[in-house]
Amino acid sequence: MTTSFTIISRSLKTRAAVAVTLLFILFSFVCGYLGERYMEQTIRETIHTEQFSYVTSLTQSLDDNLELVQKTLLSTAAHLGPEIVDSPDNAQGFLDSQFALKTLFDNALFLFSADGRIIAESPFLPGRRGKDISYRHYFRVTMSTGKPHISDPYISTHNPGHPAIMMTVP
Repeated sequence: MTTSFTIISRSLKTRAAVAVTLLFILFSFVCGYLGERYMEQTIRETIHTEQFSYVTSLTQSLDDNLELVQKTLLSTAAHLGPEIVDSPDNAQGFLDSQFALKTLFDNALFLFSADGRIIAESPFLPGRRGKDISYRHYFRVTMSTGKPHISDPYISTHNPGHPAIMMTVP
């Protein structure tokens, strides 16, 4: 009888040890899983905050640059007189001499007549002078409001395949 009591006793001790070990392993897995979920959530929130901050900074910089370019365009437009606008050659010379604007506008510069025809463009592309653009939204908005306008992005015809925007001032 002594022998069977020892076996039962060891069996209970073994069972208790196995149960405690299994509970410890289960507890470790649960803690690991919860810790991993917490870290994942924390990392997601940090990434979201950083991306939002970056996009906010980027849009503010873009807004500032567009405002600077628009003010420069308005300032340049103030120097246009009838002697320039009434002569396509004078208008072409005026646009070609606008080095500051050319650094800001990497696609093209245009002068349009009040009825929506191209007077001059820089760089000059043969065959486009006199082309009617009065149907373009950016032209219609500028003429109807008498205020500067920035168009929605579109695919450039001056530099095919590249996105562009049109900034117009009356």
